[in-house]
Amino acid sequence: MQAKDIKRLVRKQLKQRIPNWRRLPRKQKKALAKEVLAEVAVGSLPADWKLVPMSELTGTPWSLGGIISLNKMGTFVENKTRGIMSLSKVQTPKHLKGDEELREIDAMLDDRVLNALLSYDGYTPTKRSMFPSQCFRAEILKALRYPEWSYRKYCKLISDLKSKTERSFIHLSLCAKVQVDHTYLSQFRSGLTFSQMVNLSIYVIYLMLQSGKAKDLFPICGVDSTEIPTYANSKPLATLKIGEKKVRIYSDLDADCGRRRKKRDKSEYFVGYRLHTIVAIDPETHQTYPLISLTAPANHHDNLFLPQLMALSKAMGLGIKVITADEA
Repeated sequence: MQAKDIKRLVRKQLKQRIPNWRRLPRKQKKALAKEVLAEVAVGSLPADWKLVPMSELTGTPWSLGGIISLNKMGTFVENKTRGIMSLSKVQTPKHLKGDEELREIDAMLDDRVLNALLSYDGYTPTKRSMFPSQCFRAEILKALRYPEWSYRKYCKLISDLKSKTERSFIHLSLCAKVQVDHTYLSQFRSGLTFSQMVNLSIYVIYLMLQSGKAKDLFPICGVDSTEIPTYANSKPLATLKIGEKKVRIYSDLDADCGRRRKKRDKSEYFVGYRLHTIVAIDPETHQTYPLISLTAPANHHDNLFLPQLMALSKAMGLGIKVITADEA
């Protein structure tokens, strides 16, 4: 317990004291990590150890406040889409006719609902040239068509008036050249709160149920995890041995060393994260639909995340009755 508590305190101090940690050179990171690790280890006494919430220990954001359950999402959507017509749908979809996937996604999403889900206290829509719904659409388009592109290169493309399909999907003007700032777009996703991301997932699930693409799939679900290794800078910056355990600080503060399932072509240990996911299982077609995912450092056992996933699914109102999992 002492090793995990020390790692938690070091990670917390480095994030608070050095907000621009990612931009520092590795040599400077190494010196700072060794300094903070030594300070925390000397000042850490058994009397100061406390029972840390599992969400903080595993590095998973956890706040069930502000989550709109699935059975309330219908009322929420109805209240936000009330009116004679939607101004967001006035733009002609003729430039999306050649792309069936984008056309279907555009028809399902409603900008009024997205703006309500993604807005925050003090949100002033009259002073904005680009709305949260447009940022969300831009993120979807980038993930589907240009995942390998940098935000700078991608924003140059969607700022060009010749990119009719891209601008039409994002609901940007096709005649007025609205510049999309790459710094603003790149910070949009990192600025979302945990409850906003969960509510977006619930909205997508609601849309799938309304469209008939998914039907009564939630009572039977499965849970499993997969490794997400970080190949860059996998060597620890600082190491401290406490008893039989080691505290390792990596360049990616949230990453840690974990053991992967036995594979012939890969080593037993890796540095990175584990992605823990609940999927809905269709017993007739045997298809699976991912519902919830939590990403955590790789040094934690899988069974620690099942209670968190179940509590989150209950807050989302998914109504899971049967869940399958492997031995881990």
